[in-house]
Amino acid sequence: MSRIIVCPLDKIAELSVRHGAREMVSLIAEKQDFHRPAVIAAAR
Repeated sequence: MSRIIVCPLDKIAELSVRHGAREMVSLIAEKQDFHRPAVIAAAR
């Protein structure tokens, strides 16, 4: 089942693992960096 999960930046890694995320869409402002969780392939 597909789902959309909305979370604060500091919870991305935890929730990616918990929900088995394979893709991520980010809606952050320019020049804000965040770490892509390892469970999400760089090509995604």
